[in-house]
Amino acid sequence: MNSLPITQRCAPTQRSCRLRSLPRRVLGAALPGLVAAVLCLALQVRMLGQETSPPSAPAPPPPPAATNATTSAPPAQPQPPTGIAPRDPVPATEFRVCTWNIRNFGVTDQLSGGRRFRGMKPEEEVAAICAMVRAMRPDILAVQEVVSADNDLYLQMLQRRLREAGVDYPHITTARGGDTRIQSAILSRVPFVRVAHRTDDTYEVLRRTAFPQDAALAPRPATPGTGAAPRPGQAAVAPDTESSPVAPEGVKPTIALGQGAPGTNGPSAAPGASGSTAQSYGGAPSGTTTAVLLVNRAILHVEVEPLPGRRMHLLVAHFKSRRAAPLYDDPATGLKGDDVMRRGEAAILRRAMLAAAGPDESQPVLAMGDLNDSPTSMAVRAVVGPRPARGVEPGWRLLPLRDYLGDTWTAMYASTDTYNRHDYMVANRAALALWDAGASHLYRHRDGDPRELHTMAASDHRPLIAVFRLTPASANAAPAPAP
Repeated sequence: MNSLPITQRCAPTQRSCRLRSLPRRVLGAALPGLVAAVLCLALQVRMLGQETSPPSAPAPPPPPAATNATTSAPPAQPQPPTGIAPRDPVPATEFRVCTWNIRNFGVTDQLSGGRRFRGMKPEEEVAAICAMVRAMRPDILAVQEVVSADNDLYLQMLQRRLREAGVDYPHITTARGGDTRIQSAILSRVPFVRVAHRTDDTYEVLRRTAFPQDAALAPRPATPGTGAAPRPGQAAVAPDTESSPVAPEGVKPTIALGQGAPGTNGPSAAPGASGSTAQSYGGAPSGTTTAVLLVNRAILHVEVEPLPGRRMHLLVAHFKSRRAAPLYDDPATGLKGDDVMRRGEAAILRRAMLAAAGPDESQPVLAMGDLNDSPTSMAVRAVVGPRPARGVEPGWRLLPLRDYLGDTWTAMYASTDTYNRHDYMVANRAALALWDAGASHLYRHRDGDPRELHTMAASDHRPLIAVFRLTPASANAAPAPAP
């Protein structure tokens, strides 16, 4: 049995353990130095390889600077994609034009709220006019049915009320035609460069002198303001019937029989057709003679210059109403007298439009107003002009205005609960090149608008708004293509 102390028995074992761990301690102490030496050697090898590689070719010297500006090539300009015109760097100015029949603005026979009375246009309707104009913000406001008065009292009242509502039109102009009861007017933010109203233009019609079918159909003189009901069988005479447009004795017509719109005799026959009653009908029909009529309401014509070098002609018309005019019924064609009268006025307006556009039709022209007829009527077609051949761009177009619901009606007659398109804007190519179709529209209120902004709160017609985008003439050498 081993009697050595425990410490003596364990000593050899501890010594052998220390000897076996010695290589690991030596390697751990030397490892960082070995790694550093390897990295240093690799770096030296890489540097030695770069020093022994052949040198690269020197960069060519830069070309000498041009000594003459005419010999240096201009810098390349970015080109737009094919078929897309460069954008105009000059921002376009918005030019807004509005036409609106504001219905009997003044003291006259009124129809409001289902009742007839004689007096001033109701205050709530006047306030609605001001509120709607303030909302539309037109630069040009063309109005129809301003009651005629000494010193243009009601027109000045309209101007003042609009100014008080925050819409100032310092420039106004008006004129009267054969109808002495109402007139049209133009209110403008910009001055008028030229004013050339047509107040004395006339047209020739057939006038009936006998009514063999029924003597009661013979028209009686209109008496504005009476409101008298017609007798049974008699032509109705409304309280606000236009005054007689008969021209003074001896006045020669501007538009003779056989001139005007195509497809009819009388004042609307094709240009170049026969020019007298005897030639048109092979002798005047029994019970008729010829008459010369003044344009019912003056055709207004102004030229404005919203921007330097950017001028536009504006014409405003208000044709004969749709009330019967049996005195001028055409027995040869069966046309009603009011149709004949509107076609005579259409021929006068068309002549004024062509004169404003110039020989080459390069001047922008916008004709507008209440024409009191449908888009397919002879009167409206006479204003727009003949339809061009297939594939040919028309020289004049009705602006296809709609409201945000897509409706195109412009007048609502409560007595018959009917909606009609009787108000128009007609533009030539030069004006169409400036027209913003997306911003132009028919007025219509939206849900939540106050009562004074409701579409029919002020009149039985609603406003038409055309928007044009203008730049100074020097900014655009050539007009943009028509839409």
